[in-house]
Amino acid sequence: MRIIIQNEAMCNKCGDVVYSAHVHDFRSCKCGAIAVDGGQAYLRRVGDIANFTDRSLTMDSEMLNRAKDAVEKARKKRNSSPLLTAAAIIKSLARDRLLATDILAATGPEKTLAAVTVSKCAEAVEWALNTNRNSYGVVFSVIRALRDRNALKIEEF
Repeated sequence: MRIIIQNEAMCNKCGDVVYSAHVHDFRSCKCGAIAVDGGQAYLRRVGDIANFTDRSLTMDSEMLNRAKDAVEKARKKRNSSPLLTAAAIIKSLARDRLLATDILAATGPEKTLAAVTVSKCAEAVEWALNTNRNSYGVVFSVIRALRDRNALKIEEF
């Protein structure tokens, strides 16, 4: 079964990125050419298909649960930090072959880029924890950070 992680589209006319956070959260772009709806319950688009680029992410439920379990295991450890939690999620996604590159094993020039990506993931974890997200919310925030850094095999989502 696939789980919706992010219900989002970009308007090709005005460039606005619109997302639906929950069921019946109908949102339009600023020019009104497209709209999204459904949150994490269903994907609904309104408007001409040529007017939007779908940016939604879905994930296999078993893979998502493995990543969630990695979060919970990391959070139980003494001295757990957002960085360690982010690394646990990244390792889980890597095991499921969802990453474009092996971020944690990068060397040479890629190591600096990988360090920035991991740092952005740690910031995503910190944001999720500060806004009282559950373990799934922590995973979702890291996945969005990885997507924004082009570190995911997007075709798998």
